[in-house]
Amino acid sequence: MLMLLIPAISFANADSIWVCCSNLFFSGEKITIEGEVNELLGDAQVALRVVGPNGKIITIAQLDVGDDKSFRIEFIAGGAMEKAGQGEYTVFATYGGQQMTPTIFDFVFDWTTANQQNGNTITLSVPNSPVYYNDRIMIKGSVHPLYPATPQVKISVTNPDNNVVFSQSVWIDEQTGIFEKNLETNIGAPITGSYTVTAKYKDSEITKSFQFKAEQKPTDFTSGQSNLKFPVIKTNNVYYSDDDEIIVSGSIANYDVGFPVQIQILDSKGNMVYVMQPKPLSDGTIHVSFKAGGPKWAISGQYEIRAQYDDHVFSTYFDYQKDASMENTSNKSMQEENKILQQQVSSLRLQVQALENKIDNLNQIIQEQVKVIYQWVVTR
Repeated sequence: MLMLLIPAISFANADSIWVCCSNLFFSGEKITIEGEVNELLGDAQVALRVVGPNGKIITIAQLDVGDDKSFRIEFIAGGAMEKAGQGEYTVFATYGGQQMTPTIFDFVFDWTTANQQNGNTITLSVPNSPVYYNDRIMIKGSVHPLYPATPQVKISVTNPDNNVVFSQSVWIDEQTGIFEKNLETNIGAPITGSYTVTAKYKDSEITKSFQFKAEQKPTDFTSGQSNLKFPVIKTNNVYYSDDDEIIVSGSIANYDVGFPVQIQILDSKGNMVYVMQPKPLSDGTIHVSFKAGGPKWAISGQYEIRAQYDDHVFSTYFDYQKDASMENTSNKSMQEENKILQQQVSSLRLQVQALENKIDNLNQIIQEQVKVIYQWVVTR
């Protein structure tokens, strides 16, 4: 038997409620429910209730909303949930008389029960919210029964074009039958769409899909901080090669008209490959473009775009793949430069040797002249 869980580290938009950071829980695990509201309504609270698969209310609470418009509650799975039974639980939330879209999660007693509760059926759970570029997701599951001779499970991920972007054998815990793999989502050239995770163990196989967005997760630095001057930027893509156009756009909160913002491009080793100081528009809007590649773009990898305004810095990232022909041209150019430098060094060595010979000759002449003068003085 094989079970797979893919909890994503991602957050919902405003006017929503979600379960962090998984949607499958077992007895004794902590369940965290978070959410956001569009607008603060004085001292109004969020009315929250969790309903079990039998229709009975398991948890009910009145939650305060913070200045950042967020709310949160934590509790341990078990107790009343074990009485309500295994299955799908629904979270309802109401604020200011308006009900938010409900969210759900699954509850089972333990990993073994999760594998056995439906006979030979494989149980699977994935996140409802999308995963963004540069997020990290935990691929997690269990095997039952576990065969000591086969201590690994094969995990693979395919993109919307059905190309394998990740494939690896992961060790299984001998005591619990659980396996885990922490995976970054910036593998290869990312594509927005549905990604499929496949886990294979002996003759068992299970697949599940999650939605991926090939863009940086939207970040709001100005909520509740109206006096700050954060530059917030993004790019038109997350993957570039030589001569591709990189468009950087964004805005600065509380912009002082006329002052520039500094934008630096750093390679994966922290070397600066490009710098500019554009002046935003009067409303603080930033929009600049430039070509990827050049003499300083020496290596492929993850590049950082760093925007600085006043004392505040904001960074976003993209992947750069150096063209092989350009890399060969660069290598040839470096070889030619090295050859020229070696020739220059050899020439300098010859010049130094010639000077040393002249100095030796001068020393000999001076010594002869000293002897002549000494003999002349003695004979007088």
